[in-house]
Amino acid sequence: MAKYNLIVYSLIAIVIVLIIANVYLLNSNLSITSQKESLATKQEMSNLLTQVKTALDSELEQVDLDIQSACQQLSTVNFGSSQVRAILSALVDNNSFIKSASLEVDGILVAVEPEERSYIEGSDVTNQEQTIRLRQTLRPVMSNQIKLVENIYGVVMAAPIFNNDKTFVGAVTIVIEPNQLINQTITSIYNGADYTFMGIQVDGLVLYDVDQAQIGTETLSNPVFQGFPDLLATCQRMATEKAGYSTYEFKPSLASSDVISKELFWVTIEIYGTEWRLAIIHVLS
Repeated sequence: MAKYNLIVYSLIAIVIVLIIANVYLLNSNLSITSQKESLATKQEMSNLLTQVKTALDSELEQVDLDIQSACQQLSTVNFGSSQVRAILSALVDNNSFIKSASLEVDGILVAVEPEERSYIEGSDVTNQEQTIRLRQTLRPVMSNQIKLVENIYGVVMAAPIFNNDKTFVGAVTIVIEPNQLINQTITSIYNGADYTFMGIQVDGLVLYDVDQAQIGTETLSNPVFQGFPDLLATCQRMATEKAGYSTYEFKPSLASSDVISKELFWVTIEIYGTEWRLAIIHVLS
C-alpha cells in the first residue's frame, strides 16, 4: 500500500511539474509574441514617419524652388507693372497650401495675391521676425507661426530679390498654414487608425494634431499639460533633439477625462534654418 501511495504521489508531482512547465512556456511564448508585435509596430511607425518626412521635405523644397524662381523673375521687372501680380498669382496657383504671396519693399507689402488678400497691401511688416532676419542675413527665411497683418495665424517664408547689379531691392513673401500642409501630406500617405501624427515647433507650439483643440497650444507653458511630467519631459527633449523615441501619459483629447499611455517617434523638418518636429504616435495597450 505504501508503495502504491508513493507511485501515486510521484505521478501527481510529475503532473504538477508538467503543468507549471506548460504555464511557463505559454507565458514565455506570449511574452515573445508581444515583443515581436511591439517591434513590428515600432518598425511600421518608423517607416511611416520616414515616408511623411520625405514627402514634407519634398513639398517645402518645391516651394523653395518656386519662390526662388519668382525672385528671379521679379529681379528684372518694374515693381509697378502688371507682371508683378502675374508672377505672384502663379506662385499661389502652383501650391495649394500657399494662402498668399506678396512683394515686400522697404518693409511694406506693395502687391499681394490672390485678390481677396489685396486689402493688406500697404501694411508695414518691418517688425515681423522674418523681415528682420531676412534683412540681417539677406538669405531666405521662414518664421515661426505668428499673427499676421490679416489678423490670422500662419507661417511666412521670405526670400530676397536682387537686381542685375546684385543690389537688394525687396523680397517675395508667402503665407502657409502648417496645419493644412502637414495634414494633406499625411493623408496622401496614411489613412489608417492605428497611428496619429503631430507637428510641433521647437518652442513647444503645436502646429498640427488630429485633436483640433490642441493646435496653437503651447505644450511647455499651457496649464493643461502641467499635470503630465512625462509629456513635458518628452516635449523638452523634442525641443533640443532632432530625432528620438519616448513614452508618456496624456489624455486621448483635451476634452477627455481619461488618461492613456502613448509612444512616439519624432524627426525634424527643416528649411531656411527653421525647424519643426514631426511625430508619429501610437496608443499603448
